[in-house]
Amino acid sequence: MEKLDYKIKIATTTYYLPSTIADQNRIKGVKGQDMLVSSLDYSTFVFNSGAIPIVVAPMNNYNWIDQIVNFTDGLILTGGEDSDPSFYSKERSSYLGTVVIERDLFEIKLIDAFLKAKKPILGICRGMQLLNIYFNGTLYQDYRELDEKLEYHCENPYQKIIHKVKLKKEFEEIYNQKELSVNSHHHQFIKKLGDNLKVTATSNDGVIEGIISTKYDIVAVQWHPEMIYKNFSIQTKLMDYFIDLIKK
Repeated sequence: MEKLDYKIKIATTTYYLPSTIADQNRIKGVKGQDMLVSSLDYSTFVFNSGAIPIVVAPMNNYNWIDQIVNFTDGLILTGGEDSDPSFYSKERSSYLGTVVIERDLFEIKLIDAFLKAKKPILGICRGMQLLNIYFNGTLYQDYRELDEKLEYHCENPYQKIIHKVKLKKEFEEIYNQKELSVNSHHHQFIKKLGDNLKVTATSNDGVIEGIISTKYDIVAVQWHPEMIYKNFSIQTKLMDYFIDLIKK
C-alpha cells in the first residue's frame, strides 16, 4: 500500500444545530444547547485520500474564519439542510426544508475568505448549491417546482447507486470516462447557473450534477462521493483532483 504524506490540511464544514432544532429530537447534550454535527464520511474521505480533515465549528466570527483560512490549505463545503432563498432574492416555498441561516452566513463568509486567499474549494451537494448562490445563481427550492418525476434524486439509502451522470470535458479528464454512476440525495437543484461557473456533469433529465469555476479553483458535485468511495473507488478521483489543485 502506498504510504500517504499527510501534510495537506482541509477545512470541512459541519451542521449547525440551534437548540430549537436539537431539542426536537435531542441525542446528546442538554436542553437549550446549540450543537454541531458532522458525518464521519467526509473526514474519512479526506484522510484516506492522504490529507488531514480539519472539522470546523460554524462560529460566525471573522477572527475565527481568518484562523481557519490561515491554518488550512483548502475547503470542503459539505451537505446538509437547505439554504435560505433570501440569498437569491426569492420567497420561501412551501416545499422548502429546514433552513439554518447561521450556517449559511458562516459558510458564505468562509467562501469569501478562501477565495481571497486563493485556496481551492470543493462543494458537495448543499455545498455545490451554496457556491452557485454565492456566485449569483438561483435554485429550484424543490424538485416539484420542475417535475414530480424527479423525486428519485432524493433516494435512500445514500450508499446506493441511483442514476448515471453525463460528464463534460473537464470531468471526463478527472474520471477518464464519459459517464459516471452516482448516488443521490437532494431535493433542490441549480436553476440559474452562477457567474463564472461551468456545467461539468448532468443527469439524463437535465439536472446539473457538477460544476467548476472558470475563474477560481472551485469544483463541486451534487452527489455524495464520500458515501460510496469505499465500494466504488472511482469516486476517489474527485478528491485526488482537489488535492492536486491544492498542491499546484
